[in-house]
Amino acid sequence: APLHLSDALNTGIKGHTLMEHYYECRVAGFSVQEAWDSCHKLAIRLMSEDKLDFNLVRAWTLVDNYIRDNEFTAEAVLIENKFILPARLLSDDPMLADIGIGFTPDVVLQRKSGRIDIEDYKFVGRAWSKRKLNRFPQLKLYQAFLETMGYSISQTRLRFFNVKTGQLSDFP
Repeated sequence: APLHLSDALNTGIKGHTLMEHYYECRVAGFSVQEAWDSCHKLAIRLMSEDKLDFNLVRAWTLVDNYIRDNEFTAEAVLIENKFILPARLLSDDPMLADIGIGFTPDVVLQRKSGRIDIEDYKFVGRAWSKRKLNRFPQLKLYQAFLETMGYSISQTRLRFFNVKTGQLSDFP
């Protein structure tokens, strides 16, 4: 039987594609408006390939709201960049000498001060409880790993795109 993706996961895949395209345009030197225009054209092109794809419509609506509501005070420098942290930086254990821990934040933004912000996006079907958020280690791991690698982190942030309500929220 074919694999069925939940609406949130399906919307998330499409939303990440649009966000990645938007930030690639920004890195290429496009203004916020030019990058939005390019992202909008991509969304329209993708919609024309599958006219009844409501998950794509949801994804574009959420990404559009994100772009319109964001002040963009930092410059995108890395999009979906895979970092490899040598485990020997975390432990003297010789078993870990040749091991690397891979992780991929959705976007790394650089501030004028040189410090960086890390953002990761979650397309969800409902709001996450405070208890679940407090257990969620992804941001802490990104920050610890990147600081271990010598990066100066100003903040890490999860951005939640609720596919049911259309609301965007941040954590922390």
